[in-house]
Amino acid sequence: MLSQIIDDNPQRAKKRKLITRKYHYPKTMSDNQKKAMNHILQGNNVLITGSAGTGKSFIIHELVDFFPKQSTFVTACTGVAASHFNGTTINYFAGIGKGDLSADYYAKKILNNQDTLKRWRRCRLLVIDEVSMLDANLFNKLEEIARKVRNPRKCFGGIQLVLCGDFFQLPPVWQSNVPHIQRKFCFESFAWEKCELKIIELKQIFRQKIKNFKVC
Repeated sequence: MLSQIIDDNPQRAKKRKLITRKYHYPKTMSDNQKKAMNHILQGNNVLITGSAGTGKSFIIHELVDFFPKQSTFVTACTGVAASHFNGTTINYFAGIGKGDLSADYYAKKILNNQDTLKRWRRCRLLVIDEVSMLDANLFNKLEEIARKVRNPRKCFGGIQLVLCGDFFQLPPVWQSNVPHIQRKFCFESFAWEKCELKIIELKQIFRQKIKNFKVC
């Protein structure tokens, strides 16, 4: 099955410089995986969620293979997860270290660091795996930094987001200086609403195909 990248707005297509070649759906893709890919190809911000084994990582690998490497950055909240895609941690990509200081501080630091600033400016598609581990405070901070170093009028500075994770598996890693009453999931942040994410839940299990499998 073939799908062309669709964009009815020529101005948006020109601005995003969307890929004009066709994407070939793998035969093994589930309907919801295809729906997620369609939203991504159309330039939408997307949250891909679902339990273990439903193919969240598979979609990330598809994105890595299809989208331009120079403008696509794959990150995760842990180094181990990022290594699966030859990516980096979100903290390294953003140039924020532990991320416990203000957005203003980091924005000024980034604007004076050519390597980090170049990453932010080149990025058109940002993938964040294990996004459930990002707390609301850090998610807000990343969004604010993106606007300060890229485009102050657009959410995340105009970067397209693909977020992956299961909020029932991995909880956020809260900074020790954040009061308990302020500890929230990233989907409780005000930046989350601004992103206007298309939420796709993957339900078909691919990891275990033996119907009579029993756990001892």
